[in-house]
Amino acid sequence: MKTITLNLMLFAAIALTSCGGTKEQIEEVPETLEEVVLKEETIEPAYDGKTFILVAAEVEDFSKWEAVYLEKSDSAARIGYSTNVENEAMVGVVEFTKSHDVARTKFASERMRASMAEAGVRSAPKKVFLNTVWMNEEKVPGAYHVGITHEVVDFDKWKVAFDADRGNRIKGGLNDLCVATAEGNDNMVTIILSTDNIEVCKSMFADPKVAEVMQDAGVIGTPKTSYWKVMSH
Repeated sequence: MKTITLNLMLFAAIALTSCGGTKEQIEEVPETLEEVVLKEETIEPAYDGKTFILVAAEVEDFSKWEAVYLEKSDSAARIGYSTNVENEAMVGVVEFTKSHDVARTKFASERMRASMAEAGVRSAPKKVFLNTVWMNEEKVPGAYHVGITHEVVDFDKWKVAFDADRGNRIKGGLNDLCVATAEGNDNMVTIILSTDNIEVCKSMFADPKVAEVMQDAGVIGTPKTSYWKVMSH
């Protein structure tokens, strides 16, 4: 696999060639980070699964957005996409990234802005950059995904409690999809679960016993929970 070192400014190597006893020096050609990122995408995917991004934005028409997204996006990066249960115009996308910096540059590029305009994106995308702790590599059933974000006092202590409570999640019809931490804050946790029954899921999270378990695990404050209908297949 080819490795490309990303810098704010890259220069072509200076090559000396001989022709009739004379030497020619090839001119230095600067490339911006954005140009290098776009060139890298045409060479070979390099997703190691260590980082990914969550993106949410409102679109004018889902079918139109989906067609453009599937045409323009990197299929090797796609993890899945869905629509928000409470706002069907809100689309959520989950994609692997090569790094957080590369992802930022990609989303700030003119090409990305043009693609979003073509797809009918009508709101500024909300982006969350995440570091993968664990991701389920098996095909997990579930018509809906549940995103939960909260801060914890100590991640390692919380993770032990989370793993120990897996049986209760399964009884509640929940399957674990992913555990991740926020860029720059290992104690800010995002969990993605799958389910076929949102109402049962909501009832489970409203149970005081669940709140007690979370508090004992070191969860700080009230978790932010969102529900999404899976649209990718």
